[in-house]
Amino acid sequence: MSSLTSTIPSKRIGIILGSSRKGGNAMGIASWVSAFLKKNIPSDVEVVLVDPITAPHPLGPLLHPQMPSLVKELSDYPTQAIRDWSTFVSTCSAIVVVSPQFNWGYPGELKNALDHLYYEWHGKPAMLVTYGSRGGAKCAEQLRQVMGKGLKMKLVGRDVLVALSHDYIAGQERVKGEDEFLKAFEEPLKEASDELYELMGGEANAPA
Repeated sequence: MSSLTSTIPSKRIGIILGSSRKGGNAMGIASWVSAFLKKNIPSDVEVVLVDPITAPHPLGPLLHPQMPSLVKELSDYPTQAIRDWSTFVSTCSAIVVVSPQFNWGYPGELKNALDHLYYEWHGKPAMLVTYGSRGGAKCAEQLRQVMGKGLKMKLVGRDVLVALSHDYIAGQERVKGEDEFLKAFEEPLKEASDELYELMGGEANAPA
């Protein structure tokens, strides 16, 4: 792919973890989201999970002298890591961000991943799943500004806000993906994922 405007396949949802914190809850919640999507959308839609410490995600500091909004060709990116990230995002027809709330915001590695690209995000359907002691609403609010206003993505109308108990945040418990308490958040997840699939050009509530 040489141009950022190349044809994009319409059968892949990329789930991007917002945190690389070891021993956190990101992978467990992302696994829950991934399993739910695979069960509730047609089976020919590929669901791909990308964490911040596995290629093509680990990008390093934003050192490119040219602003991403001025990059129109894949070859103009300075490193293979950024080109790989551009290619991955471009081959996703929709994005789901799963992120914790840190200090009333979202993690720096997620901002880093978003800021390395620009046109690749434009018009791409997206869904937010945030978590924290109160569900991560402040994190979701900031991401709506960055992703919706700044990067011009098509965000679904409802965010999925997963409230975690103290044991999951400061204790020894960690979300595994099949936890009983997650059932309380299945309704908003279904509503959001139905809309996401509609934005992808599919029909809501289509059988798997």
